[in-house]
Amino acid sequence: MTQNRILATTDLKEVRYNFDTDGGDLTVTLPAGVAGQPYRLFNSGSNDVILTPSVNEKIDLQADNATKTFSVGVLLVTYLSVKGWL
Repeated sequence: MTQNRILATTDLKEVRYNFDTDGGDLTVTLPAGVAGQPYRLFNSGSNDVILTPSVNEKIDLQADNATKTFSVGVLLVTYLSVKGWL
C-alpha cells in the first residue's frame, strides 16, 4: 500500500498519508464520506494538520463543517453514515 508524503495543503485521494508539517500547519480536506472508509494520517512534523470534512459533514460529532486539529503522531479517521468522521 502506498503512503504519500505531503508537504502542502491537499485533498485526500489515497488511504495513507505522511504529513511533514515542519514548514507550518497543513489543511487537509476529507473526501465525501463513504461508510466504513478509513484513512491513516501520520504527522511527522512539528506543526498541526487541520482536517476539514466535505461540505455538510461532521467530524468528531461536532457541528457540520467543523474542523479537527492534530499534532505529531498517527490519527485513524473513519466515516460512519450517521455520525460523520470519527
